[in-house]
Amino acid sequence: MRSALRCLHTTIEHIPGSNPIELLQRLHSRGLVNDNSAGFSDHLLRKRTVYAGFDPTAETLHIGSLSLLATMCMFAKHGHEVIALIGGATALVGDPSGRSSGRKQLSSLQVEENSKGIAEVIKRVVGRYSGSVRIVNNADWMSKLSLLDFLRNTGNHFRVRMRRDF
Repeated sequence: MRSALRCLHTTIEHIPGSNPIELLQRLHSRGLVNDNSAGFSDHLLRKRTVYAGFDPTAETLHIGSLSLLATMCMFAKHGHEVIALIGGATALVGDPSGRSSGRKQLSSLQVEENSKGIAEVIKRVVGRYSGSVRIVNNADWMSKLSLLDFLRNTGNHFRVRMRRDF
């Protein structure tokens, strides 16, 4: 991963910032954008906010996160605000994703430690191009939500029969 990050930094350093058309061309050439709406490059003329999500089920990021980091770095270098969303609450819930078994359930402490480690990597990598990389963890707001609050706020959007049959 270190050599991949070194390569990433070398590549990003050679990208001049501020031209939205150039940003879009670079994203296309790297296969990070397949298609976009007409006028999207004009949309990027103003400062925008982009985010990428990271799963804290491991102690640090893996090579699959490299394209997300590269994209965040490119947007940051072009003056856009970048947000890294760490899925601390999501990791606690688990994700069987249609598999016959879910992934190993981690303790709250392990997810929290993993989240901190991942946040450090993101700060080190993306922070190099943006002093304002914002890192948020969905556990910060989801952990404050009780089951009763959730049911009260969302349950009224579903009929009793629909809730019962679900």
